[in-house]
Amino acid sequence: MSSLNAEIVEQAAEEGISFAAGEIGSAVTNVPPEVIARPTTAETENVSLSPPLVLSFFGPAVFALVIQHLAVTLTALSMVRERLSGQMDRFRVAPVSSRELLVGKYVAYAVLSLVVAAVVGALLVLVLNVPLLGGPLIFAGIVLLLTFASLGVGLLISLVADSERQAVQLSMLMLLASVFFSGFVLPVTDFAGWTQYISYALPVTHGIATLQDTMLRGEVSQPWMLLALLGIGVVLYVGSLLRLRRILRTAD
Repeated sequence: MSSLNAEIVEQAAEEGISFAAGEIGSAVTNVPPEVIARPTTAETENVSLSPPLVLSFFGPAVFALVIQHLAVTLTALSMVRERLSGQMDRFRVAPVSSRELLVGKYVAYAVLSLVVAAVVGALLVLVLNVPLLGGPLIFAGIVLLLTFASLGVGLLISLVADSERQAVQLSMLMLLASVFFSGFVLPVTDFAGWTQYISYALPVTHGIATLQDTMLRGEVSQPWMLLALLGIGVVLYVGSLLRLRRILRTAD
C-alpha cells in the first residue's frame, strides 16, 4: 500500500512540476518527482545474534511441542493399563507407597523422554544448524522443566481416564490445544484475555518462549516462565499423587 501511494504521489508531483514550469518558466526549481514521493529511504540491518530464518524461529517451537507430546503420550497409558490389568490390586498389598510408585513412573519415563529429547536437540543444532546462543546448561534446564511438567500431564490423564481409548483422546485434545493456544502459530498476546489463561496453563507455551529466547537471543527474557513451568509440574505432581492415593486407598 505504501509503494502504491508513493507511485501516485510521484505521478502527481511530475504533473505539478510540468504545469508550474509551463506557467512560471525557469523560476521553477527542478526537484525530481521521486524525491518528493520518497524523501527518505529505509535501509534494514539485522542486529540480532542469529539470522532471521523460518527454520531457526520454528525449530525450537517444534522441539518443545515434540517433548511435551512425547512425554504425555508415553505416560497417558501407563496407569490405565495397570488399572485394567489388575496390577493396582498388587500395589495395594505391596510394601510400596503411592509416592514411591509415582516417583518411579516419573523417573522411568523421564529417562526415556530425555534420551529422545537429547537426540532431537542434537539433530536440531548440529544438522539443521539452529543456533544455540544461550549455552547447553540453560537449554538442558528448560528441557528438564518442560519434561517434568509434561510427564505430570500424562500421568494425571492416566489416573483420570477410564480406558485406553479415553486416555488417547485426552492426549490428542492436549496436542490440539497445544498447537492452537501455545503461541506456536500466533502470539499468545493476540488471543482474547480469557484464552490467554488457557495458553499459560499449557507447559509447551512456556517451553516455546524460553527455548526460542535461549537459542536465538542467548538469554531468557521472561524468567517467570521458568518458575511457571516448575509450578505447573509441582501442581500436576500433587494432583497425580492425591488421585493415586485415592485409587490405592492407602495412607503413607
